[in-house]
Amino acid sequence: MSDTDHLHKQLAEKDAEIAELKAEAQENKRLRELDEMKSTFVSTASHQLRTPLSVIKWVLSVLESDTEIKKNPSSSQMVSQASQGVDRIVDVVNDLLNLTRIKDGRLPFNAEPTEPSVLLEQSAKEREALAASREIAYSFKIEPNMPKCQLDPILVKEAMRNLLNNAFDYSGEKGKVSVTAAVKDDDLTIVVTNTGPGILKEEHEKIFEPFFRSPKALQLHPDGSGLGLYLTKAIVTEHGGTVSFTSEPDKETVFTVSFPMKK
Repeated sequence: MSDTDHLHKQLAEKDAEIAELKAEAQENKRLRELDEMKSTFVSTASHQLRTPLSVIKWVLSVLESDTEIKKNPSSSQMVSQASQGVDRIVDVVNDLLNLTRIKDGRLPFNAEPTEPSVLLEQSAKEREALAASREIAYSFKIEPNMPKCQLDPILVKEAMRNLLNNAFDYSGEKGKVSVTAAVKDDDLTIVVTNTGPGILKEEHEKIFEPFFRSPKALQLHPDGSGLGLYLTKAIVTEHGGTVSFTSEPDKETVFTVSFPMKK
């Protein structure tokens, strides 16, 4: 092969390489555009759903307090079930909205001096009705009068909601769920324990990934979003804290969250 032919061959290879890189760049650009479109759609749809859901929730709360409906056990139960269903939809909508915020780097974080004892007690009590409706043995022990620390109350309540929903969903029929919270070694430590099938060892690395749901989880709770633990970890990390878990299959799962008290 002459020097000219060799040069032409090298140029052709370079042209092919450049064309491949351009195609790859175009594909990456298209994927970014699709991802942005998806995030915009999810955010817009979530915002638009919140108003009608709030109206439905208000109507159901009026019906729940209606004296005539309270006299009829079947009607009262139907209204209660509808209210719980709406709560579940609201939770999913909020999760989707926060997912887009996290991806865009704009999760609203407004830390302020907060009394964790009061905040966590409220969060725990809010799940008493849900536990009763599912016949789950539910207990919580929140250390009283913990010192104030810098927390975002809205986000911490959301993290608690996700942890407790996860515990209730996978505790099994007539299972057990417990919550403890106390200050340990300058950290606010929250422990949520539930009985149930547990988390398989091969799933441990995926458990905080968005939309991940194990086959066993799909069997027990097919309508879950797979976002709760992902959002919980994002919220805890935003506070400079940590979240971890241990799990024994068919025995119990324990999630431990720690928030630094002195940040």
